[in-house]
Amino acid sequence: MPHTPEELLLLASLKINSTPAEREQIAQYACEISDWDGLTAQAIHRAIGPLLYKKLLPLPPHAAIPAHAISKLQQAYYKTLSRNTLLYDQFGKIVTAFAEQGIPVIVLKGIYLAEWLYGDIGLRQLSDIDLMVKKETAVACVKILESLGYQAKRPINVDKDLDDSSVYRHLPCMTLRGVTVELHIRTLRDWEITGLVPTTQWEQAKTVKIYDQEVYAFNTNDLLIHLCIHLENHFLSKKIQFGWYADITNILENRRSEIDWEKLEEMGNRLECSQPLFRQLLICHRFMSAPVPDKIATKYNHLITDKYNRAFFNHLNGGTVKEYKYLDYIAISRKLNGPKAKIRYYLQVIFPSKDYIVDLYKVKYEQIYFIYYPFRIFKGIKSIWLNFRNW
Repeated sequence: MPHTPEELLLLASLKINSTPAEREQIAQYACEISDWDGLTAQAIHRAIGPLLYKKLLPLPPHAAIPAHAISKLQQAYYKTLSRNTLLYDQFGKIVTAFAEQGIPVIVLKGIYLAEWLYGDIGLRQLSDIDLMVKKETAVACVKILESLGYQAKRPINVDKDLDDSSVYRHLPCMTLRGVTVELHIRTLRDWEITGLVPTTQWEQAKTVKIYDQEVYAFNTNDLLIHLCIHLENHFLSKKIQFGWYADITNILENRRSEIDWEKLEEMGNRLECSQPLFRQLLICHRFMSAPVPDKIATKYNHLITDKYNRAFFNHLNGGTVKEYKYLDYIAISRKLNGPKAKIRYYLQVIFPSKDYIVDLYKVKYEQIYFIYYPFRIFKGIKSIWLNFRNW
């Protein structure tokens, strides 16, 4: 599949550290760009504007990068830095309050990666603060957040919101002045991955210092599984932040000594997630030159089919891959035990909470959120009809 200079430059910008040969290649791509306005807009939209900015700054004059393009990317970097500084300030207050009550916490995704992996919190766009806590401490955590001024849009019931048949992975979001916190007691649901036990994740977690706060984080194998499965879940049905690929690529590149590939394979087989796990790792290997052992690359390269190849570049160019989501719902329901759990799951899928509807459909006037339920049902029926018609 031929690639444009714009695509190649975006892919090359994902690595934090580039070799001299890669820097020369980046300069060559830059000389071939014809639409800098489109490229900068795409990079910012794909959540990799700050990374591209850092890659373009040291390029020689002959690359002829327009000043306005550098200016836009610089603004994206400083906007990210400013926003992340606010998030880290709130993160510090939250984990300090948790520590005072003796509550341990695992820091997830961006709030961990921006400092631990990137070393510059302006390079990794954050949307919220994701924290994993133990279920027995969840109620106390909610009360602590409320005491700090955080509020949810509806009352939180830990047992109900996180029971085995719930479609949600975390408690309802809690917000304070534009900062959102998500409390998880698990990172993936049973239908997304088989046999992942939160207690094991806690036992294998490592102690780290983030923003001068001592907290826990996943070991590198667990982190890769979490990031790859999360990305795979969005890959064929939703838009993704392309920065997620930067996360995985840079772990493979800069934390390779911490990866136990033999154990990672064993975990993939045991948790029945080898295909999505190694597909996403191999995508990073194929398109971003992330280091993967030859044995692994040879064994799992077949997972990147033409369908996934096209989907990857569609995402890179800002598109959405349209799949029939109801097939996922059927697959999930098969993993639930008993008709009661299945019925409850389907009711939650068809009639999710008000907050879910408002967020999903960007409802401007929340009072009329209920009119979106018939629209949701119509879309579901249409999806099923189109699928059968295309058989």
